[in-house]
Amino acid sequence: MAENFTPGETIYLNAGLTSASVSFALAQSAIYPDCLVTNAGTEIAFVGFGVGAQTQATFPGSGALGAVPVLPGESMILRKGVGCSSCAAIVPAGATTLYFTAGQGN
Repeated sequence: MAENFTPGETIYLNAGLTSASVSFALAQSAIYPDCLVTNAGTEIAFVGFGVGAQTQATFPGSGALGAVPVLPGESMILRKGVGCSSCAAIVPAGATTLYFTAGQGN
């Protein structure tokens, strides 16, 4: 049975041509295993999750981790993993704003 998404803390990131990251402020957010990602901008973004400010997103390629595409105007729930406290994004052109909501379920 599918479990409805239970939201927690929401943070945002203005992503550009170089990888940038943002961290959740609440410790509970790292415990949640999932993350609702919303691309509120007009450019495709590639997102990734990790621990700490060094978390990076990458462009797709052989062996690229943290290269999940989120299309403009799209929202999707991704498994970030328990313990992941940071979200990262990069865009191939321009800039976009992403919202990350820690939570659980789908």
